[in-house]
Amino acid sequence: MPLLRMNELVTSLIYSTNSFGVLTEVVSEPGCHWHNCWGREMLKMSTAELIADLGNQKIIDARGNPIIVSAVISYRVTDVKKALLNVNQVGNYVTLKAQAILKQVVGQYSYDDLKLESDSVSAQLKMTLKPELDIAGVLVSSMRLNELNYAPEIAGSMLKKQQAAALIEARHLIVEGAVEIAQTAVSNLEKAGLTMNDQERIGIVSNILTVTCSDNDAQPTISLR
Repeated sequence: MPLLRMNELVTSLIYSTNSFGVLTEVVSEPGCHWHNCWGREMLKMSTAELIADLGNQKIIDARGNPIIVSAVISYRVTDVKKALLNVNQVGNYVTLKAQAILKQVVGQYSYDDLKLESDSVSAQLKMTLKPELDIAGVLVSSMRLNELNYAPEIAGSMLKKQQAAALIEARHLIVEGAVEIAQTAVSNLEKAGLTMNDQERIGIVSNILTVTCSDNDAQPTISLR
């Protein structure tokens, strides 16, 4: 039919089959357009924002640990002519390029850095992917990590390592607090007029540290000396 109806966020390329496939017009304005239907071939491409889900991939991080990573990329076609003529199936092209960039960038970080520096990693992913998609007329809006876990074969041992590190950090915090409590107690007693020798100070500090740092409840005792 001679009438061509165009919706918003859609662009069409019109070819003349009578002139050996020469591109005759690019139509992007919404509305109805009249074209001679004879000797015409038309290709359409959406210019709306699209989202691609990059499924789980096993990647070796900077410390040599296998991790499972997935990502989400948001993009749109800004040059329909490039998207239709320079690559075959622009969606697949974007996905394959993004998967390659994901492996390249993630491999430069450790698991912990990927967790702590997610914004920096996302910015690097987007910046690295952008020039790869210029040939396809695609603009990357964002590319972010979606899931991040250790691979199943090391997940158990890495969990134990994290628990051990957390326990050590907690112990440091408890000891620092206990020392501060003991120092404050001795200082307040002396300010209140209690005279103590070094041995008595050591005894008070030792008892407070024992009670504060112990995993068990304190058991009161009476000295018989």
